[in-house]
Amino acid sequence: MLDITKPVKTRNGMRAKIISTNMQGTFCMGVLIENKEIDKDEFGRYTIDGRVYGASSESPFDLVNVPKLDPTKPVMTRDGRKARILCTDRKDDEYPIIAAFMNFGEETSTEAFCSFSVDGLYIIGQENSNDLVNI
Repeated sequence: MLDITKPVKTRNGMRAKIISTNMQGTFCMGVLIENKEIDKDEFGRYTIDGRVYGASSESPFDLVNVPKLDPTKPVMTRDGRKARILCTDRKDDEYPIIAAFMNFGEETSTEAFCSFSVDGLYIIGQENSNDLVNI
């Protein structure tokens, strides 16, 4: 069952953001889907359980929840940069994970480090390119 209060993506891995849950009809959710091929977000309508409009069976464009971060397994940033978890027990209720990740740009070989939520989020409640995800 889809939990619309948690981050979502399509089955085929495209980033998605629910922008409305009160549209008229069966397909009551409005969702922005990141389409990297055209470098734009596209709008789609979905059922409350994540079924994409127009699909009669399971579709690669159906919504699923983003899996929880497993800090014991390798990680990277959401946008694909190398990352490593340094600690998971920082004395902070909201951001207990400390991780190092590669700075932006191909010419740099330096790391930045930041704190993250237990779900690997750089900013709680908001998807960000710096979020940690399991490889």
